[in-house]
Amino acid sequence: MADAREAAKNVIDSKATAAIDRLSGPNKSSYSAKINAALQTYIDAIDAAETEAEIEQAKQDFIDAITGLVKEDAVEALEKKAQDAKDSLPEGLSDEERAKYEQAIDEELQKAKDAVNDPETSLEDVTGKVEQSGDDFEDAIVDTAKDIAKDKVDKDAQAKKDEIDQKVENGEISEEDGEKLKGIIDDEAERARDNIDSATSREEAEAEQKRGEEITSDIVENPDPELQQGKTDARDELQGEADKKKDDIQREADEKKAEVDNDPTLSDEEKAAKKDEIQKDADAKKKAVDEASKSAQDNVTEAEDLEQVKSALEKGKESIKEAGTEPTQKGFFEKIKDFVKNNDMPLGTAAIVLGAMLLLILILAIAARKPKKK
Repeated sequence: MADAREAAKNVIDSKATAAIDRLSGPNKSSYSAKINAALQTYIDAIDAAETEAEIEQAKQDFIDAITGLVKEDAVEALEKKAQDAKDSLPEGLSDEERAKYEQAIDEELQKAKDAVNDPETSLEDVTGKVEQSGDDFEDAIVDTAKDIAKDKVDKDAQAKKDEIDQKVENGEISEEDGEKLKGIIDDEAERARDNIDSATSREEAEAEQKRGEEITSDIVENPDPELQQGKTDARDELQGEADKKKDDIQREADEKKAEVDNDPTLSDEEKAAKKDEIQKDADAKKKAVDEASKSAQDNVTEAEDLEQVKSALEKGKESIKEAGTEPTQKGFFEKIKDFVKNNDMPLGTAAIVLGAMLLLILILAIAARKPKKK
């Protein structure tokens, strides 16, 4: 049975090393010591075994024991991540808001604990569960931020409609105009909720909520239905232009990715890397379009009359058209960096190549602007 003993010892030694590598909790060193102690205990058990069945049982008992230890460590790691997520919450939250965030984090924490402690979760799967929890906690924060922001939008819209009713009651505006303005407030509140739903961070959700409140405040301060409807229509048009531009950007990216997929000279790994780069570039362009659209819509909100609304609309459409049409500066220099790295190029040569590329770009730009002879 000497071979069986040796094989079993090799297995549990390898499992012990893998288990220690998977530790990530605040008491990692303590669990590491426990795993090493268990390793020695079960080596002795294998040595004492009188049959191959007993050797196999000792090996399995060791794996079960260290899996339990790794899971205990994982639970502690999850609890620390949850606390870190709570500690990352911003100052200035109301008690009610903080409680909502913490409840959402606690719910995700319990889900993660249950996943780790599930009997079907193997030693090899534990690390993935812990790593995933970081994204889950962040998602919980973002989702909660969206709920809080949309609730504020709803309350703000109702408060602003109440102010319009008061203006009607005071004779400042007609009842007909009041109804029109309240309808516009409802439309803008819906826009704000949609924008909040599209947010990818707590900060973005809060920004969209504040943007919505600025629009409804403008409606109350400048209760001219024609002006406000003109602003709403302009914002709709700007958003439509932005959505179309983003669709075009994504369509172009999808076509490029399809070309990569059909390139027989690339490995699967190379294809994945190229497609990831293409999508990142597309996402950066779409973000630039969104920023141009939001800036243009803010300018519409600040307009004082329909002529200014029209001007802000036209300028905004032009800025949306131009946004995302050129690679970002970072992306350009990243490509140069990759070129230098991949070609193992000395620094001096790299400087010469960079200078030549910039000079070529300048020449092409000048040529493009030079008027053609008639």
